[in-house]
Amino acid sequence: MTKNEKEFFSLLKEEGIRPEVIEAFKKYNQDLFFDKIFSGYFYSDETISIGNGEKADPSIALAKMINYFALNKKSRVLEIGTGSGYSTAVMSRLFDEIVTVEYHEELAGLAKERLNKLKINNVKFLAGDIFALDGLTGKFDGIIIFAACSNRPLFLMPYLKEKGLMVFPMGPVFQQQIIIMIHEPGANKSMYRISFHDLCNFTLLRGM
Repeated sequence: MTKNEKEFFSLLKEEGIRPEVIEAFKKYNQDLFFDKIFSGYFYSDETISIGNGEKADPSIALAKMINYFALNKKSRVLEIGTGSGYSTAVMSRLFDEIVTVEYHEELAGLAKERLNKLKINNVKFLAGDIFALDGLTGKFDGIIIFAACSNRPLFLMPYLKEKGLMVFPMGPVFQQQIIIMIHEPGANKSMYRISFHDLCNFTLLRGM
């Protein structure tokens, strides 16, 4: 285990990340998802280029968001922002089914190849604009967005089950926070409860 890995997993424990989340991160080495030329940045706060002008999000930020995404093992999850497929692979250990959406078709294809090589078979890959998502995907127990929203992504509420959980970064660059929204049951389908958590720094979600 490299120095960066040791420091990363030690930090996860210090931050109170749940044991099952830590074990999921330990299952897949980052060298399976990122070019080895960036190996010095693995498990650090640095971003890593993944092609198409996109960069991977800092590992600790991913871990915090997934940790807040406290759903049971049988949950069906929508992930927005597949990227390299690293976060998708980690969550595949934690949830029953994942539908993941990546704007760039090339990145989506590469992520699918990586997960197929790892024999991960509980993930469905979609490529394209999240605003064009149709109702055929059904509803989800949770939605997690690995890109910053400028405001609350209420357009996704129809895809969230009652009592479902949505986790996402929100705010302008350098002033973002991890947000948790819970879809509250009731006559008003748009009702939700919101809370604000750690500071973070993610690339902006297209169209938001």
